[in-house]
Amino acid sequence: MTTNPRGLLLFSMLSAALCPLAISKQSTQQSQPPVMQLGLRQRMLNPVPIPPDARPPDQLLQGAPVSGTITALAFSPDGKWLAWGAYDDKIVIWHSTTGAEERNLTWPRPANTPVTQLTFTPDGTRLFALASGKIRSWDLQAGKVSSLELQARVLAFVVSPDGKLWAATTFGQHEDSIATIQVGDAATGKILRTIPTKWLGVTGLAITRDGVLVAAGTSQELGHEPNPPGTVQFWDLASGNLLKSSQEFPVIGQLSPDGRLMVADAPSDQPNAAAQYQIVITDLSTNQTRLTLPQPGPSAFFFSPDSQQLAVTNFSDKRFSLWSLATGASVASVPGERDPNEPGGLTTVAFSPDGKRLAAAPYPTFSAKIWDISASRELLEFAGQFSFQALAMSPDGKWLVSASPGVVVQDPTTGRVIKTLSLEDADMLLFSADGRWLAANPGAFPGGMGRSLEVWDTKTWALVANVTPVRDPRRNAPVTSFAFGSPSAQAKLGGAQSIQFTVNGQSHAVWFSDSPIAVSPDGRLLLQLGYPLSNVEVWDTTSGQRTEAFQAHRVGVEYLAFSSDGRFLLTMGQNSMPTWVNTSFQGSHEYGVKLWDVATWKETMSISVPNVRPSSALLSPDRHTLAIERSRQRVDLVNATDGTSIGSFAATVSGTDAGWTRGKPNLAFSPDGAFLFQGAKGAIRVWKLPTR
Repeated sequence: MTTNPRGLLLFSMLSAALCPLAISKQSTQQSQPPVMQLGLRQRMLNPVPIPPDARPPDQLLQGAPVSGTITALAFSPDGKWLAWGAYDDKIVIWHSTTGAEERNLTWPRPANTPVTQLTFTPDGTRLFALASGKIRSWDLQAGKVSSLELQARVLAFVVSPDGKLWAATTFGQHEDSIATIQVGDAATGKILRTIPTKWLGVTGLAITRDGVLVAAGTSQELGHEPNPPGTVQFWDLASGNLLKSSQEFPVIGQLSPDGRLMVADAPSDQPNAAAQYQIVITDLSTNQTRLTLPQPGPSAFFFSPDSQQLAVTNFSDKRFSLWSLATGASVASVPGERDPNEPGGLTTVAFSPDGKRLAAAPYPTFSAKIWDISASRELLEFAGQFSFQALAMSPDGKWLVSASPGVVVQDPTTGRVIKTLSLEDADMLLFSADGRWLAANPGAFPGGMGRSLEVWDTKTWALVANVTPVRDPRRNAPVTSFAFGSPSAQAKLGGAQSIQFTVNGQSHAVWFSDSPIAVSPDGRLLLQLGYPLSNVEVWDTTSGQRTEAFQAHRVGVEYLAFSSDGRFLLTMGQNSMPTWVNTSFQGSHEYGVKLWDVATWKETMSISVPNVRPSSALLSPDRHTLAIERSRQRVDLVNATDGTSIGSFAATVSGTDAGWTRGKPNLAFSPDGAFLFQGAKGAIRVWKLPTR
């Protein structure tokens, strides 16, 4: 595979991060309350200090598909399974038709060590993985694992067609070291022989069915020149004897699986050509150019298993083209899409053994897709994982659901993935009080998540209701917040709307809005933002009338939630912000979390959080403990009666909090209050709570 340098994504500081509540000038009519710009992906401005006595997590649940960019893909020989690897410690094998996870293989590695290649043996019983000079193989039938650490840099790895041997090109640690080719036993990993070369770089490696090892190497180290010259050599795999060597080619490249063709991108020989580069296919039996393909900006090349087709990815976006190597004709062209979080083209592609399907990655949110080649039609998308950014625990404690992205149902004890309900990102999840229904807001919208509302039956995990509201580009995502309620004749109250669905003759309702809302457990009260944004309005869902309004926070309200028994209301918002005096700002941002008595709407407890606004807050099922997510590194536990500190939980996380959604539930208590779960990058953290 040949790759071009990839651009780096430059994050800009959002104005909302500097002024946390961006308030638009709106009408004061109750039917259209002003909207805060909530749910924006932001970067934390000031780090939250970690108390020295803060407790680290007791457990990590790593049940999501993949952490970060997918770096390697491979189909099994029968086309039934698709394996992928990334930067995390997992290699996942999926059913390539249904998307069900078949097996999760673990390979602990140092940070920033991606899997660069995955290869099944021809009989499908063994899987090889390559990562930073190390090779690991799994016997998929016996469940055995074997590892081989090569004391060198590894650039290419292949398995012989009979599955008995493998070959790898290796380099010493010195920059100007000469390449060698190691040949090993596929079953034991034992190195059988080492073949020396005179190359400073290797671009291609293949083993033919008649036992010939073919390699292409460069006379300059890869990277020193965009297109270094080199030669192709042929060895007898059994003995290691050199059979022949080609002339020096002006441009050297990748080899087809059958060892007969070489592909490289070379400067165009047409003076007026629109594309600066062209794709050159060389026939190694004659050392002559067989084809030139006119695709501008090629990024990477991938041969089909039968060496009859070539997939070419693009440098700037996620499109790819397919070419016939027999005729030079374009077979298919799949349009691309740009991903602001992962710029550049597709970096890994795998053909199914029959050449009819193609898997490619990474797509937005670090996912992988399988395409029907003949129809240029997407067949399946596998959810990737950026970060766990929303959590919900079922009332019986049986399910822990995360948005990671994709709505993923897991076993809260083991982290095992039970079901992937949606492949789209979401940032809010909610179970109904009886646990029968689960709602989420998948789909991106300018300014945040929440293009749609979807509801699943937790007995069957069938989708029972969904709605995609009409977009208003002047406002937030249409489903920023939602809550289960009772069926009502009212379809709209203030800025909130309801969706009703019927299952087995019984009707149910979910309220949703583009700003924070909450519904009491009995479904009678609907709470939403008022005007100004520091106010909370109380609506009676039976009569459709607004019955109360009170100021919850002095600047604005970001989150509303009832306690499980409906006696208390939890609010999170901003209490103050700097003011401009003469030529400078004076004062600071102050945020707060409060509890309110629902019978009187009087404040019963208040916690002040200076400078950095909390991400989320949650009241325990027994109402005794309040968990406040000060940052993705720190969670504070507070006595919900008097506001005194119980302690802090913390985890060390590198980098910033870029990419996190604020004002949404990212904490979950177990129903018995014994455990607290927090969504994080790469895993769900679990803490055992202190006993009272």
